[in-house]
Amino acid sequence: RPEYDANPNDPTTIENVIRVLKRQGCDDSNPLLKELEGKWAQYASAENAKRQAEFNANNPNVLAKQKYDAGDYEGAIAKYEEAINTESDPSKQASYQFSMASIQGRKLKQYSSARSSALKAAKLRPGWGNPYMLIGDLYASSASGCGDSWNQRLAVLAAIEMWQKAKNTDPSVAD
Repeated sequence: RPEYDANPNDPTTIENVIRVLKRQGCDDSNPLLKELEGKWAQYASAENAKRQAEFNANNPNVLAKQKYDAGDYEGAIAKYEEAINTESDPSKQASYQFSMASIQGRKLKQYSSARSSALKAAKLRPGWGNPYMLIGDLYASSASGCGDSWNQRLAVLAAIEMWQKAKNTDPSVAD
């Protein structure tokens, strides 16, 4: 008790006194132990919230994935844009750009934006075929909305051309 009374707001002291009391066999109903555990819980909650906020501020890509998983596609795109702007590694920027392109094309049907984002990803990571595969997939999936049968076939040809470009750029996507 004297150690705690000397420094009642120090988290390290609180944690140490809790440990000593439990080691000495104090019952959970002990008033001092209850008080200390309550203070510790408040401190831990505040500290966890602070650390989570720091993590979120430093990792917008993680928040983007969480927003995507929750179905908030616009929010995910905004967080991926933030991640791109705060990241210095072009390979990671390319991954975030590709994720944006995928959401724009597959979830939001924003084909022009998706194509633009995919091309940015390809430029950031030369030799990567996935952005071209995505563009080909988007062309193929939107072919039926390209007017008459002639234009629909042209869209399919554009898709095939993109898949070929993906294969030539990155043989690992050939399958």
